[in-house]
Amino acid sequence: MTHNATTGIHDLPDDVLLLIFKAVYSMSRKYPGRDNRSVSIFEADKNDVIWQDEDVSSPSNLFPDSLVPMCRLWKDTLSSVSAFWTRLVIFVDERPTPLSAITSRLALAAERALEIKLTRRHGSWPDADLSEQARVNAVISFLSAHMSRWKTLRLDVLHSSSVPRPHVAMHGDAANLVDLRLHSRLKDAPLLAYCSSLVIQATDDSNRMPTTHILETDIEIGPPLTVTTNQRHINQQLRAPRMSELQLDGVIFFASYSCAPVTWMSVRKLTVTHCVSPPSGMFTANMLLTCLNTMPSLRELTLVEVALEFYEEAMPALVHCGLQRCTFVDIPEQMLAALVGLLQNSELTSLTVKRCSMRRWAPGQWPLSSLTLEGINKSDDVLEALRAWPPRVLTVENCAGFDKVILAALADPYIFTCPGMQVLELSDCQGISSRELRMMIEGRQGGIGDDDAVDLDVGFISTLRVTGCGELDPNDKVFFQEHAFLRQVEWDGQMISEDFESDVDSVGWARADDFSDEE
Repeated sequence: MTHNATTGIHDLPDDVLLLIFKAVYSMSRKYPGRDNRSVSIFEADKNDVIWQDEDVSSPSNLFPDSLVPMCRLWKDTLSSVSAFWTRLVIFVDERPTPLSAITSRLALAAERALEIKLTRRHGSWPDADLSEQARVNAVISFLSAHMSRWKTLRLDVLHSSSVPRPHVAMHGDAANLVDLRLHSRLKDAPLLAYCSSLVIQATDDSNRMPTTHILETDIEIGPPLTVTTNQRHINQQLRAPRMSELQLDGVIFFASYSCAPVTWMSVRKLTVTHCVSPPSGMFTANMLLTCLNTMPSLRELTLVEVALEFYEEAMPALVHCGLQRCTFVDIPEQMLAALVGLLQNSELTSLTVKRCSMRRWAPGQWPLSSLTLEGINKSDDVLEALRAWPPRVLTVENCAGFDKVILAALADPYIFTCPGMQVLELSDCQGISSRELRMMIEGRQGGIGDDDAVDLDVGFISTLRVTGCGELDPNDKVFFQEHAFLRQVEWDGQMISEDFESDVDSVGWARADDFSDEE
């Protein structure tokens, strides 16, 4: 009897090998349907599909680079599909990616849209790098010839002075750009370096004479910074009509916005970070609100470490943007109070507050779909938030202020703090025990007698998820398992009780038209 020689993966036909690679490619992509159960990945816009958020500090571990060294056949097969090569990871540290390597990658991607990341390797974040800005500028200048192919551009560098400014270092037609994120670790650039676009020279159509324009506000912001510019500066705009997500440091945001407001009109998700009002009053919270009112597509706003002066008598109402989700991180108490006051009566459905004081919030109740609190250390602040924004889903993370005082308020049948709350998710809240959680749930149930008609305005907690909040007492475990209204209880990753209903996320592969130019 004879035996056939063993057949390995290297012996597979090219078409079979290609199917395998396409499956691996699909698993490296992020589909909107996987984050949003209401959208199937097969219904998602092809333009919304991007590479997964992975650690790019070692590209050799990512697809397709991790498979190229296996053998010549694999390399040739991978090289035949341009869709595999659209992710460009470019290092701008002391060992920068050679321009020749970037050129080779661009050739493999053919004419496809590009997803670009400029960053530094692990272990290459020194206290200073005086040559970083020159390296970044060289890469941006080189890639500008392919700007029409940019789909995402994400930059994570050391110095803020290395960040290329929209309309100055980056200008031209970026028709496919949907995601722009510019981030630096050190905020060390002089303020003057960013402010030349806050005061710009334009040409008045009526008399063709130069006139000065600044961002319009309803308040006196002091004398403008005197900067010499010219008409050429105005024409150098970054035109990105499909921009959907924007993340910028505060000073760069104000400078780029005031230079060309129309650039950001299509933005749906905006993140502004690390911004403090300068002594000149060049930008304020009032100006930020003016900016937001000229962004009609804006639905999600995140502010991180933004401390701007504001003038309550001239605060513009948020009437021209339909904000639905807001996140505030490390925002001063007075500024936060002013912002949330403007958000009342808005379309807001989700609010996240991290490491902020909330004792000055305006009275009144404005129900939310979800409220997330993180790093809130005082129970008065937590209680103020729950009374002002009672949610259906409450998520609390690492909050020393979420303690038995809060649980008692949630259990009080005469007040019913957060009456519509149905889901409670707790993580790393050391000030509570399983016994106190049980008493809170019993108290909310006890607010309605057995013979009373159920008030639909008062919701029982149906889902409880707890992580890192201490041990689960055996007696409390039995209660959670037998409680009639609790459909799902999870404690430190263990499912204690579950009334199972199928609610499976959509999972699928890339669609055929993702590879249309290779088929």
